[in-house]
Amino acid sequence: MGHPLVTVPFVVIFLLFQTQPLKNALFISCLVIGIIQIPVLINLTKKLKKEKIESFDVSDRNERKKFYFLVLPLLILVNLILMFTNQSKDLIYSFLFATILLLIMQAMNYFIKSSLHVAVNVYLGFLLFNLNPIAGILWWIFVLMIAWSRLVLKKHTTQEVVCGFIIGAICGSVLQLFI
Repeated sequence: MGHPLVTVPFVVIFLLFQTQPLKNALFISCLVIGIIQIPVLINLTKKLKKEKIESFDVSDRNERKKFYFLVLPLLILVNLILMFTNQSKDLIYSFLFATILLLIMQAMNYFIKSSLHVAVNVYLGFLLFNLNPIAGILWWIFVLMIAWSRLVLKKHTTQEVVCGFIIGAICGSVLQLFI
């Protein structure tokens, strides 16, 4: 429930078409899908078929180390394209802080396997909150269900879920200072 490979493109594309001119929304949506989503899905599918990972959740800490080294360069590339195509400051900051969130998650992974599902979705709640506070609050309620599912499925401990929540909330809160 609430897998970032589903929720990120869903929320990002929704927000883009709500806040950007059509041409811009299409361009950035293609960046997100073409540069991040498709390569990550292909990579995870290949690894799953070769049994190099357990699931799309990338729940093992060692599997996750490699995952971050795949996703971060792709996200940095999208950030650079946004900057070089003179996108809005708010859009650039939103992607920049998403990158910072993943960098923090990568660093924390050496100590604790923080819930990426929770961290990313808390952050998405901040993005939604900027557009519509009610949508943001409803999304955060959804995050509580995601957190609960991570515990019930025994993918994370309470400490790992709370850590993911804190990281997502810090990155989302600091983003608010910039936009």
